[in-house]
Amino acid sequence: MREIRIVVEFLVVAVLGVMVGGAAVYAMMDFILDPDKDELQEPRIRRVLADQADAWNRGDLDGFMAGYLNSPDLTFRSGGTVTQGYDETLARYRTKYQAPGAEMGRLTFDDLSVKRLRHTTIVTGRWTLDRTADTPTGLFTLRMELKGNAWKIVDDHTSAVEPTPQKPKVPEKK
Repeated sequence: MREIRIVVEFLVVAVLGVMVGGAAVYAMMDFILDPDKDELQEPRIRRVLADQADAWNRGDLDGFMAGYLNSPDLTFRSGGTVTQGYDETLARYRTKYQAPGAEMGRLTFDDLSVKRLRHTTIVTGRWTLDRTADTPTGLFTLRMELKGNAWKIVDDHTSAVEPTPQKPKVPEKK
């Protein structure tokens, strides 16, 4: 009987050890990934936009779109139209910026503001495309959500300053 009691006590201690150890690991992961920890999450959110600009500037629309939620629920609003869905948004970008004669230019994001609402974040800012003939610019508002371990854009409302500022023409040398 004494041996059974020792085995049971050992098992109880072992199970409690695993539970406490598991709880500690869970608490540590929760701290690292906790959406309430602005000081941990805001740099991750800003990184999504920096990665998007880098991908755009390489001409990599698929890489640029990695910042968006790959879902039919993605919503993109711009120029008085609403585009619903990831595939439709990617097709819109391809038509507008990678069609024959189109130029993607160099994308920058400025004046970023990040407002956290637990698992949702609102990001506002200014976008600018530096292209050969013009420099379109405007404002955007993004709603981002924490999906698994990644922040993804689920709603994008982008507006452009009209008319697009034209670059001065440089006279041709004769």
